[in-house]
Parts: sequence; structure tokens; C-alpha cells
Amino acid sequence: MSTATVPADAQSVQIAVRLGWRLAEAYHTPPPPHPAAASEDAPVPDRLLGGSRLSTYERGRTLLAEIQHDATQLASAYGFTLASAADLAGLPASDAEATRRTLLSVHQDLRRALACANSHAVRGFDLGRMLADTVLLADPHAPAGLAELFGHDRLENAYGWLGDLHRLLPDHSADAVAGSLHRWEQWVTVSLVPAPGSRRPDAPGDRGRPGPAPPGRALAQSALRRSPGGRPDDGPGLQPGR
Repeated sequence: MSTATVPADAQSVQIAVRLGWRLAEAYHTPPPPHPAAASEDAPVPDRLLGGSRLSTYERGRTLLAEIQHDATQLASAYGFTLASAADLAGLPASDAEATRRTLLSVHQDLRRALACANSHAVRGFDLGRMLADTVLLADPHAPAGLAELFGHDRLENAYGWLGDLHRLLPDHSADAVAGSLHRWEQWVTVSLVPAPGSRRPDAPGDRGRPGPAPPGRALAQSALRRSPGGRPDDGPGLQPGR
């Protein structure tokens, strides 16, 4: 999509994709409520820390701040009030289960609001959540789980959403993600459903036949790079076993 012909709602749709991804990420691994205890005489780092060197607590707080930012951006763009905004601002909760309950409520409120506001935005929101789940739940050593995640019926939703949102996403990102998902679907179908009586081939990363190269970061990273507030190192790619 060239910058000269960017549709008016493209930015909001890309933020919705990013928000769906981030909510799923926070739900999968709830940020801890407190930082780890540090020794009072621990030395100060020799330089400011980049994202990869931040503590689990600080990365979690950053993720929650990003979720609040994206939710606020969409509420402003589409003119709705998020009923659970105060609960979101209060995260992380006292424990992981309480944080998950709040994120579940926030997700439901956001999805309802976006569904009423803009059909493209809610599809983007669902797409981001689905792609994140595909990354976070995939285990290359659990064939049954891979077969479910990359089953054709499930991926048909992703292919449909990518097609519907094609003109609203950064150039080539929808095609790249659809192609990556299709390669994994083909590999799972051929390699993890062996003929009766035959030995199951090794899963990706095991000895033996490797799976396809891990699908890239195209959709999530491109949307993050081009959307206000996004960071080039955000958005984990579709990498089973991550």
C-alpha cells in the first residue's frame, strides 16, 4: 500500500491488529505484580538497558502501557468509551489469575466496541489475537497441538481476514503472513498425518526432516513499524516453540 493511497482507517486497523496481539501476549504470560527483589548494593548498569535486557517485570509493565495506549487510540478514533478502562489502568493485579480475569474483561469490552464501530477494525483485532495465539501456543514437540493450530478450518479464518484487510495493511504484509501460514499448513498436513502404520516424522527442530522456515514477522512488525507508537522490535514472529 503506497503512502499516497493509504485508506483513511488503515492506521486504526493496524493499531487494532497490534492491540489484539498484545492482549493475547499479556494474557498468555501475565506480567508479575512486583519486581524481583534486588540487592541494595547491586551495581548500577554500565549503560541504559535495551528492551531485551529489561527485567520481566519492566517488560510486562511496558506491554501493559502499550495496551493502554492502543486502547486509548482506538477509543478516540472510533468515539467509544471502554467500560473496563479503569480496570486496565490498574494492572497488573495481585496475581496472574486476577490479571487474566481483567484482561479477559478488557478483551470482551474492546471487541464489542470495535464490532459496533468498524468491521475492519474488529477483524484486525481478531487477526492479531489469532496470530499471537498461533505463536504462543505452538509447540514443535506436540504434533497434536500443531495439527490443531495449523488445521485448515482454523486457518481459513486467518486467510479470510487477511484478504479482507489486504489494502489496509502495510505493503506485502498480508501476502507474506498468508504465505507463511499456508506453508506451515502444508507441512503439518504432510508430515504430521502419516500413513497408517508408518512412523511419524520428527517435529520441526527435532532430528530428521525439518519443517518450513519459521514464518516471518511481516504483519506484526510492519504494522508496528508504521503505526504511531510502534517499535521495530515488537511483535514476535510466527515461530513455533518460541
